[in-house]
Amino acid sequence: PQFVPEVPYEKVYTNWLENLRDWTISRQLWWGHQIPAWYDETGKVYVARTVEEARAQAGTDALTQDEDVLDTWFSSALWPFSTLGWPEETEDLKTFYPTSVLVTARDIIFLWVSRMVMMGLKFMGERPFDDVLELVATRPNIDFNSRTRVPEHDHAKAHRNPRPNDP
Repeated sequence: PQFVPEVPYEKVYTNWLENLRDWTISRQLWWGHQIPAWYDETGKVYVARTVEEARAQAGTDALTQDEDVLDTWFSSALWPFSTLGWPEETEDLKTFYPTSVLVTARDIIFLWVSRMVMMGLKFMGERPFDDVLELVATRPNIDFNSRTRVPEHDHAKAHRNPRPNDP
């Protein structure tokens, strides 16, 4: 995709894709998309879309689903098409995939954007969007990476647009 602004985000994105490393796709959390893997009493694993499919593969109902959930970034990578009904070929999927623009923040370009493109190419055969518009922070007293306020400096007060009820 094309990035706006291009520098440095195109480089961050390209660098991540050119230097791919294995990444954990599961986590031990109590929320999320549970991994579609079931185990029989001997520990053999069956991967399927539904428990019924797993039971058919195993030839038994005595299965236990893996308790791990998909990593947040793995689930998010599926977002552009999974929210539109994939793997079914729904009208929403036909209408809205691919889209034209993704609006996002710089801190998730390599965590989310590159993975969405990678998964879109893998499962849909085309990238999920043409352009990526990166939002730029306009409030100098907020550090968007840490999600916490940083101390205000005099130059920040001089250039800040006052807002009602703004601390």
